[in-house]
Amino acid sequence: MSKLILGFASVFVMVFLTCFQHGCAPREELFTEYDVLPKLIEYTPVSFPPEAVGTRRTEELRAKIHITIDGIVDHVEPISTTGNPRFVQTAVDAIKHWRFTPALHKSKPVPVWIVQTFVFRIEEIPVYTLREIVVQRKSLADSLLTMLRAGAPFDSLAQQYSNSASASIGGWIGKVRLDRFSPPIREVIRKLKPTEFTQPLEISGGWAIYFRVE
Repeated sequence: MSKLILGFASVFVMVFLTCFQHGCAPREELFTEYDVLPKLIEYTPVSFPPEAVGTRRTEELRAKIHITIDGIVDHVEPISTTGNPRFVQTAVDAIKHWRFTPALHKSKPVPVWIVQTFVFRIEEIPVYTLREIVVQRKSLADSLLTMLRAGAPFDSLAQQYSNSASASIGGWIGKVRLDRFSPPIREVIRKLKPTEFTQPLEISGGWAIYFRVE
């Protein structure tokens, strides 16, 4: 049985290996051979709550998953695991949102069951020191980005333009665990080096630019 190895920067997923063995299909979907087996193409970073992970550096979940002709996972059936029930539930919920290329039989997409072992690499959740600028209009956010790239001080622009409660202190929000952000925003912030800032990111009620202090 092949393994899908997933790395987490506390829960950030990086795919190191993707390969599948033959599918385990119900009778009406069983073929002796597939032209192409599914491959993982889209995944959402996973954030495990503290009670879901122990002291091990990795946890495994072996599961039977059903992939539709659209590459959607519509069923996950755990078979075995090294983790606790909370880990299993969190992993299963995440896998259901991942997307695969469909299996092909005679060059046509077909639904398929596969058995896959997922290996989750557990690391500490990153903590960054951040500033923010929050505005309602995308056009303003784009203008602020242009000013920042031209060398304008981030804290001064935050004081002048930001709508957030942190505006009076130059957008300072201090040390922040990255799991407080939604997965797409988290991934962008995670890639920042100290003194770098993001492009405008859409958030509830407006747009935000984040600056990594350290």
